[in-house]
Amino acid sequence: MKAIAREIFFMKLSHTPLTKLFQLLIVLKGKLTRLYHILRPKFFQLLTVLKKKLIRLYHILRPKLFQLLTVLKKKITTIYYILQPKLFQLLKILKTKLIRLIKNVYLTFISISKKRPYTVGAGFLALILAFYLLDSGNEMTLQELQQLAKQTAERHGVDSSLVFAIIKQESGWKPDIISRAGAIGLMQIMPSTGEWACDLTREELFEPHKNLDCGVRYFRQQLKRFGDVKLALCAYNAGPGNVKHGRCPRFKETTQYVHNILSMWNK
Repeated sequence: MKAIAREIFFMKLSHTPLTKLFQLLIVLKGKLTRLYHILRPKFFQLLTVLKKKLIRLYHILRPKLFQLLTVLKKKITTIYYILQPKLFQLLKILKTKLIRLIKNVYLTFISISKKRPYTVGAGFLALILAFYLLDSGNEMTLQELQQLAKQTAERHGVDSSLVFAIIKQESGWKPDIISRAGAIGLMQIMPSTGEWACDLTREELFEPHKNLDCGVRYFRQQLKRFGDVKLALCAYNAGPGNVKHGRCPRFKETTQYVHNILSMWNK
């Protein structure tokens, strides 16, 4: 009886939708496997052809791509150096207007302080902020920069008139100027030189007293090393590694640089 019941159960199970679904999946699996084995070689051939075409296209476009990137880099650099002075001027104007606004706010607080005493505290804070901005916004005049340069030159035992000529040639007495090569400040010190020679960060090179101290100290090292003003100037401009056998490198920029400074110094 048990055997008969088991046989009847499996006969009923074979006609259920679940069994038909499994049969359909088995058929689909077989067809997909067959289709995969048919298409596999063609698929790999297609990938090989695409790879070759992409490599060929890359080699065709690569020089043009590098040319385009070079042109873009030059144009962006040119735009940056054109806009840099105007950007600094704009920041100065904005700072001046902000200080004026804070002063006006403070005066307004004072004028209404009799009616509303609690505003005096806020006005006092605004005044402190205004004085802070005024103090941070103060820039050294040309006379102050020259006095600082003279003191720095005397401290390091270098002729102050020679230091003046170097600064005039390097930056035109502009403490916040940046060259195309990335040199910073009055003495146009590269950030890498400022770091290893004077232990200064890039931001510190914008501070006139630190920039002057580092630049004059570095120039004095070149004077001591080469024992000649002309060679020291060449080393300061082109790097000491380019001054060999007691001769300046034949760089057009360095030759003009040395000529200009010596002309100003000898006047």
